[in-house]
Amino acid sequence: MKTFLNTPTNMSIVWGITLALITLLDWNTLENNPMTEEILTPFISRHITLAAIPDAPATEIPGQPQPPATLHQLQYQVELEFNGPLFLLCFFLPPALFFGLAALSRKARSQ
Repeated sequence: MKTFLNTPTNMSIVWGITLALITLLDWNTLENNPMTEEILTPFISRHITLAAIPDAPATEIPGQPQPPATLHQLQYQVELEFNGPLFLLCFFLPPALFFGLAALSRKARSQ
C-alpha cells in the first residue's frame, strides 16, 4: 500500500513545525525579559549597550554637604536581531538531508 506522505516528508513537516515553535517561544521569552533569558537558537542575537545619563543638577542647600557634581544613571538598551538567512538554512537543510538519505537508501535497495 502506497501512502501519500512518505517518511522524509513526515520528518520534514515535524522538523519545520518544531523549529518554528522553538523560534517563536525563544523570541517571546526574550521580549519579556531580554537581559537575563538565555538564547536557545543560533539565529537570534542580542546586543546590549550601556549608556550613562547625567542627572539633573542638584540644588545647593546652605550648610549641607554637596553631592558629587557628576551623578549618572545607567540605561541599558537591548537590541534583538533575527538572522533570516541562517534561519532559512536551518529550516531547509535537514529536509534536504532527509530526502537525500531516502534517495540513497532507495538506490542501495534497488541494486
